[in-house]
Amino acid sequence: MLFIYGTVYNSKNRIIPSLDSIMKINVEKRIFIIDNYSNDGTYEILCENADKYNLTVKQERCTRGWGRHLAIDMAEKYASENDLFVFIDLDTIYNEEFARLIEYGYRNIDKNTVFLDNHLCYYETNHNVPWKDLTAAEDVEREARFISLGYKLTYPDHKIVYEENEKVSFNREKRYAHGIEYYKRKMRSYQDYLRGAGCNNIRNMMFFMRNAKVRKRFYLIYISIFLYDRMFKEIYNYYENSEKTNIELIREKSVFIPIE
Repeated sequence: MLFIYGTVYNSKNRIIPSLDSIMKINVEKRIFIIDNYSNDGTYEILCENADKYNLTVKQERCTRGWGRHLAIDMAEKYASENDLFVFIDLDTIYNEEFARLIEYGYRNIDKNTVFLDNHLCYYETNHNVPWKDLTAAEDVEREARFISLGYKLTYPDHKIVYEENEKVSFNREKRYAHGIEYYKRKMRSYQDYLRGAGCNNIRNMMFFMRNAKVRKRFYLIYISIFLYDRMFKEIYNYYENSEKTNIELIREKSVFIPIE
């Protein structure tokens, strides 16, 4: 069986189209969702449609990464070592090509392989690499950790195209909060971007800012956040001797495979 999991907050206008797109995946599946106490009716919509989509939903206060961790905890009560797991973003509408690739991975990957950005992998692989409590770059951190533990991170040799709700991830927090709360959440996101990307030295910090196309007038803000992280937060870097960022590790070690 395929166990699909995710976390969601205030996505009432996207949640049903997103779930409908996931239903195109033609394998036996169950869906597990953590709702971060949405206040726009998202949770109620999920509860009303639980039977239709074979989904289990629970409310918990969480970051994006920790929400996925909690969703896995729910799902593992029903899973066995021969089941596969994959996460989804509940504000994304996936196309038929995505569904086809999930079906391909479901049939073909082995227990040492992680497939796609959505981390399709077997129960044990998924269990052995839990999500960190990060609200940004949580996927980068986890993918680098997969590689550091000897798993093969694989992608198709062609680009998957699907419609995304947020074109620019840095603006995502505008939907989540307003006023002072907005700026607090945004600051947490900036901190976690640096932590998840492995920015534990000046070289890696500068690479991140260039890679993220941070404007020079914001450099001082990022450097201040970098210094704060260095002093008070754990920074996750899996490149040997921290010579490069997790982003570079993923680019160097990912494997692209032909898929007909």
